[in-house]
Amino acid sequence: MRLIHTTTYKLREFYGNDIPPYAILSHRWETEEVTAQEIMNLDVARRRRGWEKIQGCCEKARKDGWDFCWIDSCCIDKSSSAELSEAINSMFDWYRCAQVCYAYLSDVSWKASDHWAPSSDFRLSRWFTRGWTLQELLAPHWIQFFDQEWNEIGTKSSLGDLISSITGITHLFNFNDASVAQKMCWASKRESTRIEDQAYSLMGLFNVKMPPLYGEGRHAFMRLQHEIINRTDDETIFAWKRHSGLAEEGGMLAPSPAYFERSGLVRTLIFDPERPPHTLTNKGLRLELLSLGPATAVEVIAPLNCVDGVDQLALRLWKNHSMARSYARGSELHHLGTAFLKTQSMPRSVFFVGQTPDDPPSPFPQRVVFDTRNIQSFGFSLVERQVYPIAGCAHWVWANDDGRGPTLHHFKPYWQRAAVVLEKIDYLTLILILGISKKNHLWVDVVYQERAPGAPPSKVKLSEDGTTDRISRTLPDGRSTTLLLKKDRLLGHEGYVVEATLDPKGGIPWPGMGSRQASSQSSFSSPGLESKPFLLEDKHSHQEKEPKPLTKALSAMSFRSKPDRKSSFGISTSKS
Repeated sequence: MRLIHTTTYKLREFYGNDIPPYAILSHRWETEEVTAQEIMNLDVARRRRGWEKIQGCCEKARKDGWDFCWIDSCCIDKSSSAELSEAINSMFDWYRCAQVCYAYLSDVSWKASDHWAPSSDFRLSRWFTRGWTLQELLAPHWIQFFDQEWNEIGTKSSLGDLISSITGITHLFNFNDASVAQKMCWASKRESTRIEDQAYSLMGLFNVKMPPLYGEGRHAFMRLQHEIINRTDDETIFAWKRHSGLAEEGGMLAPSPAYFERSGLVRTLIFDPERPPHTLTNKGLRLELLSLGPATAVEVIAPLNCVDGVDQLALRLWKNHSMARSYARGSELHHLGTAFLKTQSMPRSVFFVGQTPDDPPSPFPQRVVFDTRNIQSFGFSLVERQVYPIAGCAHWVWANDDGRGPTLHHFKPYWQRAAVVLEKIDYLTLILILGISKKNHLWVDVVYQERAPGAPPSKVKLSEDGTTDRISRTLPDGRSTTLLLKKDRLLGHEGYVVEATLDPKGGIPWPGMGSRQASSQSSFSSPGLESKPFLLEDKHSHQEKEPKPLTKALSAMSFRSKPDRKSSFGISTSKS
């Protein structure tokens, strides 16, 4: 351990039991910090903006009787990867063993205001927002807080209630009693300059040692969670929630601490004391869980050994049809009553839940707008919006329009299809289709149906699979219609627009498969799958405010109908 002498400002190295009592500095890194190389030449060091911070810390420590002080900026040679790795793995212990920690808040004035005021400098200090300062708050036994002029604000003890109200930390002096999820929650809103530091700054808090690998990105947080699982059976590590607008299924582990933002009340409560340990395999995380319903079902509800407040938490797992006993984790956690669980007979089964590498962008759109404004300008009316589930798999769900046309949410990689139907009364029906193929890529299609005045409705079979995200069709009157799928920045993460246009001149910018008129015989069914027929209603009105569902069986999934999605066990997805 390298320490700086509080009088001479000289660096000295100590090992093991020879390390003397020392003070330690906690601060927020700013411009022109003094490095280990620069502190060797005090004339150079004094010209750096960070010198006043070092000088103030050493003067304070010297007055308090400490000959040595540790300051990360100048006591770690960051040009040495080996030394940096050792420091990152030892830093929590160094703060833990310090005689006193001086927390220097450069953006706080002691005279400015009442520190309890909602907008006080102390409450708004960026020191409380940085990733590394979390361990610097929790590890030391004794912390004194100072403002920008080194005026003492108070101690961790005297300011404890205020600090808890700022940080949400309820275990300032006994953090080891907190669950994994609670510790992650404390870190969920903190920032770090390097994305890897989201994990490295938490290693000491979980008593984890692992080599830092800058450049690994989000994988650092995955490695941290692997190490935690190897050290503890605390299942609150699984008690996190995906952000709205992201994929509904994914891996078992959280992509970052931010996903634990709502886990502050999650604690361990053993529901299944005989549960075997979880293990990491090349198929993903192996879990032996009790489950509501058979493990062969497409959807499985598996209670965890933890609670959120008083409710038992349970995972929602979706079967991966391409691999035996392989599942994806649902985005939501179930809240189950303890009394309910006691009445259930639950078999124990083995589940493998894989992990998507580093949480890459989902290949499936999270939000799609069908832009039908151009077609509607030619007298067509929107008469139907529908989704097409494959039996036993999750449905797509319609959300409110964004002004351009119907908006679709929550896509899933199970050969799903959605369609928008536009009609010009007694003339022509256009069906705009969006799907996810068997090879998990997006495709679009457009088919048409001529309607003679007073003619009865006919069934239309649509393709189960497609090959292109751009297509044009020639219509019977010589005009043409085009569908174009493209990314849309305004729709956020993995947002798309299906742009539908009608060309009076009959242009075919994207020939695709050529003209195809919808009929009872036209179908591109996948082997072993039966196409789902449209049954177009005979009566539609231009003034109709809400399209009617095509079939009673799918009425719950029509555009305006959005009931809480239920599992096959009658359990609501969200906590009521």
